[in-house]
Amino acid sequence: MQGWLTSINDPGSLGDDKFGMELFYEDVSGSPSSTAKYNGNIAAFSWVHNGGSVEGYAFDYDELNRLEEGDYKTYSGSSWIGSNNYTTSYSYDLNGNIDYLTRRNNLGTLIDDVTYTYNGNMLEEIDDDESSTLGILDDDITGQDYYYDDNGNMNLDKNKEIEIDYNYLNLPEKIYEEGGSGDELLYIYDANGTKWLKKLTDGSTITKTMYAGSFVYEDTDDDAIDDFDLDYIMNPEGKIDKLTSSVEYHYYLKDHLGNTRVVFDGAGTVKQKNDYYPFGMTSYQYSSSNDNKYLYNGKELQEEQLGGVNLDWYDYGARMYDPALGRWHTIDPKAEDYLSYSPYNYVVNNPLIFIDPDGNGVFPSLKKFKQSGMKTVKNPNLIKSGTTTYCNKGVQQILNASGDKSLDGLTANQMGWKLRGVGEYKGNKFASEVTQEQGLEYANQGVTVVASYLSDDGTGGKPELFGGHVAVVAPEIDLKPSGDQKKDVASVYNVGKSNKVGTIGQTFGALDTKLFVINADVKTLNNSKNPLNQMMQFLQNVAGYLKQDNSEDKDENNR
Repeated sequence: MQGWLTSINDPGSLGDDKFGMELFYEDVSGSPSSTAKYNGNIAAFSWVHNGGSVEGYAFDYDELNRLEEGDYKTYSGSSWIGSNNYTTSYSYDLNGNIDYLTRRNNLGTLIDDVTYTYNGNMLEEIDDDESSTLGILDDDITGQDYYYDDNGNMNLDKNKEIEIDYNYLNLPEKIYEEGGSGDELLYIYDANGTKWLKKLTDGSTITKTMYAGSFVYEDTDDDAIDDFDLDYIMNPEGKIDKLTSSVEYHYYLKDHLGNTRVVFDGAGTVKQKNDYYPFGMTSYQYSSSNDNKYLYNGKELQEEQLGGVNLDWYDYGARMYDPALGRWHTIDPKAEDYLSYSPYNYVVNNPLIFIDPDGNGVFPSLKKFKQSGMKTVKNPNLIKSGTTTYCNKGVQQILNASGDKSLDGLTANQMGWKLRGVGEYKGNKFASEVTQEQGLEYANQGVTVVASYLSDDGTGGKPELFGGHVAVVAPEIDLKPSGDQKKDVASVYNVGKSNKVGTIGQTFGALDTKLFVINADVKTLNNSKNPLNQMMQFLQNVAGYLKQDNSEDKDENNR
């Protein structure tokens, strides 16, 4: 009823599927948990890899919906059996910083038993009572472990013995062994903070990686000459690896958080399996001749070694994230939107239902997954032979996946009328028209955006005499708006007609196409955190200032 995601395939009957997952909320029957959650928190989830046993976690939260415990269990075929394996626990200070954390490995042995010490919100020291080389690295140094620059960026990690220099965007541009001699990792960005180059100097070995959109190139010649060769190409379903004389397609199976759980090739051979602790540290990995680094939340793991110690940060774009510590090392660029939380906290300490797509803001992962929608529409009956297509039914199915039935039972024409608030739906304010840029932004944040062409305004005539077509803006497609909305780049999923992703021009031709969001869907997001609303507020403030300034000029002239 709430549109909460409940399963990805069927863990109890996997068949030929390579991964299955089930999520439990208010109904915990058959789950690893006995305590129901009625507020959207995940009470438990279970998962299974093909050929493996069914595993699961039961979760507990505090009064602020912060994760307190993940209790790992395995399924015997008739009941869930508890164990200490992979179990985790967390507690927090009044600012929302983790102040105590425990983790256990696959044998139930404690690998982390860590107390955090802060100066304000800045982590200064950790004390790990366990000496395991897994998990958080505590070098048992005397005194302070972490130091910061004037902008609040962590610039010295005594445990990993690294120093970090930052650019004017507070992005790391140089990470090197403490003291300035030895291994170093360099980053080069453009003015917007997009990463273009990564250069690792490991002794006499130099490895350079260049990022050009979806194309990633590598130079391993150990010389000063830039001689890049194509390494791989990213795409929405995985990546294409360039081999010596051919290419190999790798496909990613992801969970509700966008975590890569399985990688398989074009022949169906599994190349990698991954499981994760809450907050993102890898708990289990199987890898067979696959070097995929796009893991937690689908982000690239920076696993380069400096002085023999792995960096193990995830690059989210605006910030680097440390999954072992469960926090960022730099201040939130949008800290003013989260005044009740530490600017270093990760997804308000509920990493089971929230994601931070680029390090700039927290969004509900389940709604994003459900409303990305096009993966849920696989019904061949939506497409009929001849001239009859069911684009309206396809769009309705996507909306239904998120619990929205506001367009159910309508033809494409009627959907267009209701979206526009004309004809029999005159005055209807349930939807808002958005620009192409806004449509892509909303879609990538998890809001369903409907593209609609309508030849009749709904004020008269017979509906069957007029054309109408609807589609859904396709999120997570690496296309950006540019130019004429009727022809150019906003990508739409032509559901029910061809079930393919294309531009508005390819789908609607030169027809008058408009984009709409359902107001109720927009309200599910925290609008104060929405970059579109922030920009609109900024422009309104500027307009108000200019108007006031202009009035003062007129008053001065009148004097």
